[in-house]
Amino acid sequence: MSILQLPPTSHNEPAWWKAFRTQAWETFRQLDWPPAHDETWRMARPETFQLGRFSAASRLHPAIVVPQTSPQVLALSLEEALTQQPALVQSSLMQRVIRPADGKLQALHAAHMNGGVIVRVPRGVIVEQPIAIHWHYADAERAYCPHVLVIAEEGSHVAILDEYTSVSEGAAVSVAAVEVIAESGAHVTYATHHQLGSQVNHVSVQRLLAARDAHVQLVLLSTGGQCSRFQLESIAEGSGAHIELLGVRVGRGIQQCHVVSLQDHPAAHTTSDLLLKSALHDSAYGTYYGLIRIHPKAQKCAAYQADRNLLLGEHAKAETTPVLEIEADDVRCTHGASVGPVDQQQLFYMRSRGIPPEIAQTMLVYGFLDGVLDRVRHPVVREQFSRRLIASVGTLDLLERVEV
Repeated sequence: MSILQLPPTSHNEPAWWKAFRTQAWETFRQLDWPPAHDETWRMARPETFQLGRFSAASRLHPAIVVPQTSPQVLALSLEEALTQQPALVQSSLMQRVIRPADGKLQALHAAHMNGGVIVRVPRGVIVEQPIAIHWHYADAERAYCPHVLVIAEEGSHVAILDEYTSVSEGAAVSVAAVEVIAESGAHVTYATHHQLGSQVNHVSVQRLLAARDAHVQLVLLSTGGQCSRFQLESIAEGSGAHIELLGVRVGRGIQQCHVVSLQDHPAAHTTSDLLLKSALHDSAYGTYYGLIRIHPKAQKCAAYQADRNLLLGEHAKAETTPVLEIEADDVRCTHGASVGPVDQQQLFYMRSRGIPPEIAQTMLVYGFLDGVLDRVRHPVVREQFSRRLIASVGTLDLLERVEV
């Protein structure tokens, strides 16, 4: 049965959860797909992901690893949470941050959600080591709808490592959602690595909500998949909130990776900063559309966005569209974008020092991208992502781009 048909229910599901999914399906039926003139969907239309081709996968069973030194932390799969913490699920999952009515894909995700992880960090608890989540799409010709909800209560500190992999061969589609709630004074690092198979399409919404004096950092590393679309949204709703959106894309072959971002500032004295860097080889294609929105009462805000792209293949292509929507007069907002090849002067300098051309090129590409990861606050997350980036860049055949 196609994912675009009524989702099946299980007798093990609570009645209120069945009602939630049924209502989400009705919402999906009533909403329209994004119109053709919608700039945020112009480069990767919903039909690109071939949703109607796939039937819903069976229940996902994510691997969850919580540091033994943090027994106070609640980290449950969706199935466990529906049984052990039903009130938490009912009051928080797709209720406060992302809602089914936000869009047709959000409603589809809610109706077909076949796996989830809920993490809640109690007030004042500091989790030293990251909490790891691993999703694996084991079957081809299936649709997966994983969900992550992170609630960091007042004054808590936590880092989440969220990884997505799939079988190396076979087509599939992923419609994912991530909700991060950082309450007053909380510090959250949410880092996600997508290393999906070459025939897997992926579309996701990741939305961060930062209360007063909260600090939230999202780190995206995309190194796989056929066509991916990441919708990164942040809402600085409390004075003193600070949000960073950091992204690295490595594309090869005919991969496509599209990023849409929103830095929303409804409150005064808030800051946000986005830095996205890409290395696109062969005929890879990357796009970026980013909006900074400053509300009328959001004075004394600062917001920045930068999108930098390296084109490593003759047919590689990148497009970037930064947008500012400013309704307050006492703010600082800037944006910048660049698209181009590796700096030939830097390459010449390294080769003049005896470094072989393919190694010099690889070092320059890695150094360019690793500048994003240098800003990751959590040392374990930074180290792990740097290793994964080294492995990904090392697989690129860059010799053909060097002029001998």
